[in-house]
Amino acid sequence: MFLSVAFYPQAQEYKHLLRGFDDNDGIDIRGMGSDEGYTNGTRIDLLYQPAKQRSLLYRLLPKAGDSSITTYGWGIMQVMYTPNQLKTPFPPANDYPYAGGLFAAHTFHSANPLKKLNLQSEIIVGVMGPPSLAEGFQKFIHKTFGFITPRGWDSQMPTDLLLNYNFTVEKGLYDKHSLLDVSAGAQLAAGTMQNSGYVYGLLRLGKRSPYYSGLIQQYTPPPGDAKRWQLHAIIKPGAQLMLYNALFQGGMFNKESPYRGKVHGGHHSVQPVKWVGRFDFGVMASSGRASVLFMQSLRTREAQGIRPHSVGTISLQLAW
Repeated sequence: MFLSVAFYPQAQEYKHLLRGFDDNDGIDIRGMGSDEGYTNGTRIDLLYQPAKQRSLLYRLLPKAGDSSITTYGWGIMQVMYTPNQLKTPFPPANDYPYAGGLFAAHTFHSANPLKKLNLQSEIIVGVMGPPSLAEGFQKFIHKTFGFITPRGWDSQMPTDLLLNYNFTVEKGLYDKHSLLDVSAGAQLAAGTMQNSGYVYGLLRLGKRSPYYSGLIQQYTPPPGDAKRWQLHAIIKPGAQLMLYNALFQGGMFNKESPYRGKVHGGHHSVQPVKWVGRFDFGVMASSGRASVLFMQSLRTREAQGIRPHSVGTISLQLAW
């Protein structure tokens, strides 16, 4: 993808994008949906490209260079983990614990179309435990759709503080064919929610928007595009190094957390597997200012003694 200064204003016509998505392990195109482990994650984000760079974050966080395109984002997300056995009030020690998290996320995305480079910083502030409201949300969904009522939320991970900084870098490797581009990426996460590393490849095949012309432009072509649509496949294999996960092991601050060596009150933890293999694949489609993305994530076992996992994601976007 080769861009010149002449095309810069056109690529920037959309300045805002509303994105909502839902992760759910019940979504599986192979017909192998489950209701355990990372069972649901719901998030909504507002992305925008400011007219002037006055933010303190703009000065402090990594940027992709002088010609970079900056996109800010504010989001809120709820995540939940549940065991395989939902009928028992206290999950066995070799099963996932009940755990919920609720957090706000502030993102700073810097894209350089000349260097084919994306840098993204994400700052997470939130809470786990009963204040996450995960118990009430899951029981409402299960009651509404006639699913099994989960009985073990009284044993969920105790309240704790979630603070994290996540940094992602992506670099374009190949884009000399009109239907194919290839990139490589890496992500580091550090804090009280998760400490991990993740490396991956990214292949997009089909009619697609430029990937390094801004975060908003990944989801929808600019208004001046002669063919304002895209339809392409996405393949994203990777490997993750997991050092700590508060929703598996308990939070760092609460004295009743299993991570602090406490096992009373029905709380228990499972140990994450150090290395997790992932194979994500899906399809993106857009028309005008609207787009939809579906991804399926196949993962090797994420916790010791527990089977491999799969999560499906449906994401909807609207730009203006």
